[in-house]
Amino acid sequence: MVRQSITLALERAAGVEVVAAVGSLAEARVVVGELEPDVGLFDYTLPGGTGVELAQELHAGHPGLRTVILTANEGIQAAAEAISAGCAGFVRKSADLGELADGLRRVFEGEALFDSETLSAAIDWMNRPTPGTAELTEREVEVLQLLAEGRSTRDISEHFVLSHHTVRNHVRNILTKLFARSQLEAVVIAARMGIVEVGRQP
Repeated sequence: MVRQSITLALERAAGVEVVAAVGSLAEARVVVGELEPDVGLFDYTLPGGTGVELAQELHAGHPGLRTVILTANEGIQAAAEAISAGCAGFVRKSADLGELADGLRRVFEGEALFDSETLSAAIDWMNRPTPGTAELTEREVEVLQLLAEGRSTRDISEHFVLSHHTVRNHVRNILTKLFARSQLEAVVIAARMGIVEVGRQP
């Protein structure tokens, strides 16, 4: 429904021609290979991967393709990933459809859709210190694993027979050591580093 709504709105926008609307990475690869569009608008979250990963892959084989990432993520990590992948723009889903159409036209003309504040914050994020597994204690890794399994801090305190305050301190230390701003981001970072397994049954 979202894809259809965006397609209809862009088809009505002046100076924009929609050549295809697809729903997966595999379809996008085929369309870009066959139609050679000027601009690709990719949702950050796609079946089988992310729009950023797709953009990075397509840039290698289609250097003329300019890509824009559409995301509901208000955090800076998604913007940093898009910049690192060579994307020309980053549009949040909170923007209206008129802004999106205007942004795509600007990207086609060679502009970048990263405001100076977002760009500066993204660069800071990319230059942040790399977290290390050695800093996490055995208990913190255990807490992280339970967070990855979807357990609440209250569940974790009962599991380890610890006070809720103690578990919250463990979580706070984990966020600090992994340079994460939320429990979810800490789990994502830890999963990428191979510290925890996401989706494991408790």
